[in-house]
Amino acid sequence: MTSSIVIQSHAPNAPGIVARAVESVRAWARAQGFEYAFKHDELFDLIPTAVTDAAGFRKQMAADIARLVWIGALLDDGWERVIWLDADVYVFRPDNLSVEAEAGFTFGREHWVQPDKSGRLKLYNNVHNAFLVFTPEGRVTLDFYHEQAARILLKAGADVPPQLVGPKLLTALNNVVGFPLNNCVGMASPRVVDDLANGGGAAWELMLAAHGDDLAAINLSTSLLETTTDGVAVTEALLEKAIGSLAG
Repeated sequence: MTSSIVIQSHAPNAPGIVARAVESVRAWARAQGFEYAFKHDELFDLIPTAVTDAAGFRKQMAADIARLVWIGALLDDGWERVIWLDADVYVFRPDNLSVEAEAGFTFGREHWVQPDKSGRLKLYNNVHNAFLVFTPEGRVTLDFYHEQAARILLKAGADVPPQLVGPKLLTALNNVVGFPLNNCVGMASPRVVDDLANGGGAAWELMLAAHGDDLAAINLSTSLLETTTDGVAVTEALLEKAIGSLAG
């Protein structure tokens, strides 16, 4: 087997906006000649019960670890490149989505836009795991990340943020070692989504300037659905309108 595979997962009752995002990834994978695999909640069968119990209602944390186990299993099966994309990543410039991983792995570069305490828009530069690429050459990093994420989760209390073993851990590690980062998949904050849905604005322009011409897909941050965050009521209708502007 000498090929690449794209993998994704979401709950069986995911909102329609997620299905639309998944289809954009499937279409991109087909166009690239990549294989595609999908799991619903059976994703969590890949990790020990102790890990899922420690995550509790914060299933995102369990998923952060389960995806690493799945990637490792696929590398063991002989795949030359495994690509993970969160189910709420919408690909709008498929020809620009690069999956190169010269070091054997890459994580996503996050440029998150939100108001600071004074209300002024600020760009926060982090690392995200909504997009992961691993090849066999990156196995040492994959195993290290998996082991540390699982250890941290098992020791964490109930009040830790759900991003602890995903973006927060990766950003902390990156600040020390400097990971190879991919700039193609952005994280759309509520202010960015609101701008997109309404024809543009300062938050979208700030994010777009940070990514430049690399930006090919955005994570819609559907974990914030039905909340009001940074003054934005995040609804499925708003997200649909936002990706409609990108599709157009």
